[in-house]
Amino acid sequence: MKKFLTVGIVTLLLFASSIGSVKVFAAEPAIAPLSIATSTSIHSVKITPKAEHVKWYYRYDNGVLQHRLWSFTENNWLTPWINC
Repeated sequence: MKKFLTVGIVTLLLFASSIGSVKVFAAEPAIAPLSIATSTSIHSVKITPKAEHVKWYYRYDNGVLQHRLWSFTENNWLTPWINC
């Protein structure tokens, strides 16, 4: 009987303490300040494309179909004329 009464009191105290609990919210993460590019740092950075822009050109030479690859990125031919 004494054990039953002790368990009941402990349960009642735990329940009573949870009723008046304070709501806690997570704090928002601090935002790091942005670095602002100055005019001197903009000119020192060279921007290069990730993918090369190319196109195949075709021609007939003495009845033989040929193709050649042009690079718009480098503005030059990448291959000689190749028979198809």
